[in-house]
Amino acid sequence: MSVRHDGPSVPALLGDVRSGSGLDLAICQEIARALGGSIQLENRENARRIAGLDATVHLPLVENDT
Repeated sequence: MSVRHDGPSVPALLGDVRSGSGLDLAICQEIARALGGSIQLENRENARRIAGLDATVHLPLVENDT
């Protein structure tokens, strides 16, 4: 799942989603990890200026046994 946000972005050198970027991203990261996945954040640039944020959540595919 991917989300494109045209508002404020995260610091370009963000090492940990928890470091000063807000509780909402930390909660998303914990949910993704609990489900065996991950979250990836990337600043989107336009003319060398940060134009927004792209967030991608990677979750494993679970097949239904029924």
